[in-house]
Amino acid sequence: MKYIFFIMFFASSCFADTKDLSWNRYTTKNFTILSIKNEQGKWIFDNVEKIKKLSLTRWGFEDFKFSKECRIFCVPNKELLKELFNADDSKFEIIKKDNEFQMTAIWIVLDDPDPLKLLPNYITRACFAEFEFQEKIKLGEWFKSGASNLNCSLKQVEKNLNNCFSIEKNDLLSTEKIFTTKEFQSKEDLFYFEQQSVLMCLFLRKEFGEAKLQGFLRLSSKNDVEDVFKMIYGFDSFSKFDLSYFRFMKDLKIALNKDLVPNYYLTISKSSLKIK
Repeated sequence: MKYIFFIMFFASSCFADTKDLSWNRYTTKNFTILSIKNEQGKWIFDNVEKIKKLSLTRWGFEDFKFSKECRIFCVPNKELLKELFNADDSKFEIIKKDNEFQMTAIWIVLDDPDPLKLLPNYITRACFAEFEFQEKIKLGEWFKSGASNLNCSLKQVEKNLNNCFSIEKNDLLSTEKIFTTKEFQSKEDLFYFEQQSVLMCLFLRKEFGEAKLQGFLRLSSKNDVEDVFKMIYGFDSFSKFDLSYFRFMKDLKIALNKDLVPNYYLTISKSSLKIK
């Protein structure tokens, strides 16, 4: 369903040029979409529930109904995002009140012809936030980051992997650090973590299977991560697994450069859902 309303910005003169902007509002079962451009809001309305389902099921999660609202603010460029919301880039947040989960919110800039370049990343993060809230478990930061990025368009996945391959050897993270790091000292550290989490998610999902990954995610949320990893994957230690992980990185880089990797491998394809 669609509504249109006008936002009047009288609080600050910096909004003088935007006082007559209209927001196009659409609602689905799980999302409220507010978009400056009607065609962008309509596209999200037509596809967001499909993106949600695909983002969950390709990783072995059942599709489910959100218990809290997820609100999507869509603007056509970064300048407008900055002016309206004082944000420099697209972002996702969990909104809490008195430390209680209230809703999720996405601020997205759709300035690329392909909305699937980034939007699925933020939809996936909302899905995982809701899953954690409903199931009362905590998924690994590495998984939430890596899986969210792998849910994007093929071109974006390839870009993320190439970013990972370009990281200097001294800056590569061990398996232990990928699984246990939760705080970052700089944007550069966060970048290294996010790109390598993409590779780790791809490795575990495609080379060891969905069932083992699901078991690892659920058990490690309540138990020592290395003990669970050894039990599920059969490696004696993280350091032993590092040998396989870094060999996979090297082999995948060579295969991608030779165009030997099928698209379905990188997109974790298992669904017939069609995104318009």
